[in-house]
Amino acid sequence: MSADRVGKATPRTCGYRIRELVADHPTLLVIGAAMLTARAALGEQLGKLEKQVPVARGNQRVRRLMSAPGVDAILALTYVAAIDDPARFRSSKAVGAHFGLTPKKYQAD
Repeated sequence: MSADRVGKATPRTCGYRIRELVADHPTLLVIGAAMLTARAALGEQLGKLEKQVPVARGNQRVRRLMSAPGVDAILALTYVAAIDDPARFRSSKAVGAHFGLTPKKYQAD
């Protein structure tokens, strides 16, 4: 089920919306419930992990990255650890390629 079929939903209301959509489909109901349970468990564990990352507050580069919307401590720490010396990349596009990321126009739909 693609995101456009779910419709407008926030992270908080997404589970309710998915349950509503699969209510009349027994197989999808089982699959959806399992996936939503896994999603909740992953979210809980991520929250615990983020609380255990106090080193982020002590690193200026990590704090600067965390000031960007959507960048949490884990992502910022991962980026800083992986990109130890930004000068070794010719451009920001080379950084994406280094991690196996490709521009959207080259991705399969």
